[in-house]
Amino acid sequence: MTQSVKGAIAMLLACVTWGFAPLYYSFLSHLGPEEILSHRTLWSVVTFVIVIAFTGRRTETLRVLKLPKTMALIFLAGVMIGINWYVFIFSVGEGRVTESSLGYYIFPLVMVLLGLLVFRETLSKLQWVSVVLAVIAVIVLTYGLGTAPWLAMIISFSFGIYGLLKRVIKVDSVISVTLEVLLLLPFALGYLYWFADLCQMGQPWRF
Repeated sequence: MTQSVKGAIAMLLACVTWGFAPLYYSFLSHLGPEEILSHRTLWSVVTFVIVIAFTGRRTETLRVLKLPKTMALIFLAGVMIGINWYVFIFSVGEGRVTESSLGYYIFPLVMVLLGLLVFRETLSKLQWVSVVLAVIAVIVLTYGLGTAPWLAMIISFSFGIYGLLKRVIKVDSVISVTLEVLLLLPFALGYLYWFADLCQMGQPWRF
C-alpha cells in the first residue's frame, strides 16, 4: 500500500469519525462546553502519554521540551486547537451544528489563502477553478443560514492557523499533539477544580 493510499484512507477515517462527533457531544449537551473541553484535554493527556510511552518516544519528547521557541509555537498551536474545540462543542450544545460544519468546509479555503500569503505558493488554473467553485458554495451555504457565520469563521481560521503552525513546527505529529494538550492541562485542571460543578453538593472537585 503506497503512502498516498494510506493517507487517503486515514483522511477518510478521520472525516467519518469527526462526522459522528456532533452526535457524541449532543449526548453531553447538559454539560457546559468549558467542562467538556477540560475533560477532553485531561483525558487526551492520559491517552497520549500512554501512546508516547508504548511507542518509545519519551527521549524525543524530552528533547523537544528543551527547545523554548518550539515549545512556544506548540503552545500557540494548542491555544488555536483549544479555541477550535471549544467553539465546535459550543455550537453542538447550541444546536448550531450546520454553522460549525460550514466552518470546516471553509477551512480548506483558509489554508489556500495562508499558503498563498505566507508560503508564496501558486495555484494552477484548474486549482483556481476549484477554489472559485468552493467560494461560490460557501456563499450559497452562508446565505442559506440567514445570519453571519461567526462560529464558522472562528472554527475555520483557528483550524487554519493551527494547520499553519503544524507545518512550521518540525516535530513528530504525535509528540506535538501530546505537548499541546500537556501545556493546556493546567488550565483544564484549574477549571475543573475551581469552577466546575462536578458533585451534587456543588463543592469543588478534589483529587
